Amino acid sequence: MNMFYLALKKITSLGESPYGKAKSVIFLFMVLQITSGCKTQPPEPQETIPLPPSNLIISTVGQDFVLLFWNDNSDNEDGFIIERSISDTLNFSTLVDINSNTINFIDSGLEPNTSYFYRIKAYNSAGSSTYSNVVNSTTLEAPPTAPSDLIISTVSQDSVSLSWTDNSDNEDGFIIERSISDTLNFSTLGDINSNTINFIDSGLEPNTSYFYRIKAYNSAGSSTYSNVVNSTTLEAAPNFPLNLTVSAIENHKVSLSWTDNSDNEDGFYLERSFSDTMDFQGIYTLFANDTTFTDSNLVPNSYYYYRIRAFNTVGVSPYSNIVNATTTILTIALIPDTLIIGLAQQGSLSLRIENLELPIFGISLRIGYISSMLSFVDSTGFDSGDFFGSNVLAFVEEDNSVIYLSLVLTQGEEAVSGSGTIGNITFKGYDLGSSEVMIIPSDLHFYDPYGSNIDFIYLEIENATIYVE
Repeated sequence: MNMFYLALKKITSLGESPYGKAKSVIFLFMVLQITSGCKTQPPEPQETIPLPPSNLIISTVGQDFVLLFWNDNSDNEDGFIIERSISDTLNFSTLVDINSNTINFIDSGLEPNTSYFYRIKAYNSAGSSTYSNVVNSTTLEAPPTAPSDLIISTVSQDSVSLSWTDNSDNEDGFIIERSISDTLNFSTLGDINSNTINFIDSGLEPNTSYFYRIKAYNSAGSSTYSNVVNSTTLEAAPNFPLNLTVSAIENHKVSLSWTDNSDNEDGFYLERSFSDTMDFQGIYTLFANDTTFTDSNLVPNSYYYYRIRAFNTVGVSPYSNIVNATTTILTIALIPDTLIIGLAQQGSLSLRIENLELPIFGISLRIGYISSMLSFVDSTGFDSGDFFGSNVLAFVEEDNSVIYLSLVLTQGEEAVSGSGTIGNITFKGYDLGSSEVMIIPSDLHFYDPYGSNIDFIYLEIENATIYVE
């Protein structure tokens, strides 16, 4: 065929003369003769690059997969290459090489709540097409993990306290469900905030069984349920006592009474305070149905505050009203109250305590003339019963002299009871006249075993006068 075109070109070049036309005809005949004896082979067709896929879309998104679709615009691709990038369009890498004539692909095993970008191209032996459009999507959030270890931590007659382990960091909250008396008929009790691990169900009926379960949730859905727990609310606590009253009956005792306002108490807790600061402490546990009590071993001339409440196995009632009382003053008598002695005679004056019942373990008596200490009566220790002190001789040297007496009570841990004379003072006069015997209240104290002055007792003292004849 190429030679034929060359012959035509040659004929044209020979011109229009008769001679040239003859030569052209001869030349064309020769070419035809040559080409007619040869068989011409057509060239092999060359493969072209496939057309790029188009309309790439993400049709479905799950929490761990993405479904891609596209249009296959070519019939000569050997396959497709899908590329993926995480969170941007700059760093694509080959995800997969898939077969020709494919129009969809599922990318699985993805992370929840993560953005993914995709593009695709076709390829054959001639090369690769250009890329399709770029698409992106964010995988769905995964449902939270179910809470575990649901327990009932405390139970009262009208409430149940729940706690659990939060096993997820992506919940939007928790749904607590409750059933009464069985595990079949749960209903939603409450929707509580995320990151919560406890809940109090209040306003319940006493002595009633309650069942509970809990699940977490977010926009992706709900977790499975936790374990089921149940408990029975307690019996009701007793009512509080009414009309608490108190009265002092002795210098070391007070009497209390109240109205029992309940029929299910196991007893009563009695509390006492030494001041109006209400620093109460429990002192006695009393029996059920008690309505009176005597508090002993108290300090004379002291304030005491009381309150009481009932209790049973369920718990305690509210407190009663608060009452207070002041113990009476302890009286120490000088016997006789008037002592007459002669010029050369001597007389005796006794210091006596009646009905002693105090936490003390020793008594001392001191006397003095004017302001100086003349003599000392040694301490008298005792356990109980009557007790007597020592005798001491005091000389009245001048008219109208003042004899000072000082009593010291040493504090012990247990009450000591008794009556009797704790000291006998013998006087001998030199001059006529009279002298007043006084006990100075500021010198009358309790002392602890280590000698520290507690100084909270005051006594009434009967004075006596000594006459010298």
